[in-house]
Amino acid sequence: MNPPSNKSHGTSLAQGDSLDRSAPDLELVKPTEPAQDTQLAQIHAAIHALQRLTEVFQRRREQLASSVGITEREWRVLDGISSEDFMPSMFARRRESTPAAVSKILRQLIDKGLVSVTVSKADGRQRDYALTPKGKRTMLRLRKQRERAVQDVWLDLDEEQLASFTGFGFDLASRLEEYAGLGDQPARPAADQSAELKD
Repeated sequence: MNPPSNKSHGTSLAQGDSLDRSAPDLELVKPTEPAQDTQLAQIHAAIHALQRLTEVFQRRREQLASSVGITEREWRVLDGISSEDFMPSMFARRRESTPAAVSKILRQLIDKGLVSVTVSKADGRQRDYALTPKGKRTMLRLRKQRERAVQDVWLDLDEEQLASFTGFGFDLASRLEEYAGLGDQPARPAADQSAELKD
């Protein structure tokens, strides 16, 4: 009796080997793309740097405001009163706040003797807000401290790096605004906002 032929069995094994080689287990194969990994690492590092800068600027503004006996929000309102035709409702919209919140801050500033309020001569239904002498001295102290920060921190930075950082920063801001659907935003900060970048 002839032994069973291994021909078919061998063919089956050969075909199985061929299938194993041509269709490897995809779960075990994890192709790497070093270039993409490096780019993602750089992106996450940039996001971390931006977060750190944002937190540092916010803490610095709070520190400066506290040094003259006010809060950071009160500082924003004082800045608005000193640099524009101040209207609480318009200010609230620009700052994405509510008129009630701005009115509360105004009352606090009036109580601290930093702001005065009078009935508008042009429209009796409106109120005119102005800095008192004490309010002006407070803003002057804040401006001097910001100027000192420019001297101590910013002036030693490389001009080309500053220009590159500025261009990149505005480009990134535009991309984020477009992505988030925030609408048209100014290409450069307004006069009352640019000073905030110096702190």
